[in-house]
Amino acid sequence: RAVFICHIHSKLIEKANVWQQLSWGKGRFWSPLPSQQNLARALSRTTWVSYNVPFAHWGDNATSMEKKTALFIDDDQDFLEAIQNAINHPYFQIKTLLATNGYHAIDGVIKQKPDVLFIDFNLPRASGAQILPILKSIKELQNIPVYFVTGHDREYVLPLLEGLVYEAILEKGDTLSKQIEGALDRAKQILRGGSRRL
Repeated sequence: RAVFICHIHSKLIEKANVWQQLSWGKGRFWSPLPSQQNLARALSRTTWVSYNVPFAHWGDNATSMEKKTALFIDDDQDFLEAIQNAINHPYFQIKTLLATNGYHAIDGVIKQKPDVLFIDFNLPRASGAQILPILKSIKELQNIPVYFVTGHDREYVLPLLEGLVYEAILEKGDTLSKQIEGALDRAKQILRGGSRRL
């Protein structure tokens, strides 16, 4: 948190709603506001107000209204519930989609248009690798960061993804939460204009 001292001239207060003027950034006031009875007296002179503003309003963390969307797609409801409970990121809102097959996944992504996508590699009927070119052919999704999540070893999956544009392969297991957190941090940098993986 940071403390700001704001110099508000009486003429500015006269022209604006005092409550809006003094509640910038939804900050919590350090010192009490002047009462309505004393407002006329306050308008006759320059007023100094100090208030406490959380860093979240102006720093690196995003508010709930500003958060980007990270969509996790899998055919395992238990896995998706575990993701929803385990992952909490200051920059991303975590959403999940239970996809009974790859075609259902395509429909869900088109409707939701997430900012970053985590796809189960081994979806029924059409795998994550098979649906990715379809998603990337859609203009709004061409630059979306994509991560494949799999229960297979990375060495098994890697040759099957040859020629596809994606960020990384994440292996299900004890370290998956840490892998996802790292992927979200990386996706944040990409969305802010950072370079992608080669």
